[in-house]
Amino acid sequence: MEYFSDTYEQAGCKFWVIEKNGWILGTVSLVRITDETVKFRKMYVDENYHGRGYGYYLLKTAVDTAISLNYHEIALETVHTMHEAHMTLKKNYKSFKHIWIHDKNRN
Repeated sequence: MEYFSDTYEQAGCKFWVIEKNGWILGTVSLVRITDETVKFRKMYVDENYHGRGYGYYLLKTAVDTAISLNYHEIALETVHTMHEAHMTLKKNYKSFKHIWIHDKNRN
């Protein structure tokens, strides 16, 4: 847990968990890169809870928080082995018009 504290207790970093009866349904975090940029990390929704709006809620919470903290860019970084997650994120984050999101893997 030391790594967790070192990363997420810094100014401008946030971490959210959706929990039900002690079971983690989903997570997302923002990690500060610069004074104007944060990145999504630890974006996860349990596969048994896909399609129920939890991912959208987590993204909305993260984007709204980034805006309130005066960030102007959110970096979206996924790896090619997470294709399904990447496509879901791309579909959902396009509805957030308030902030430009950089997709590291975009060609």
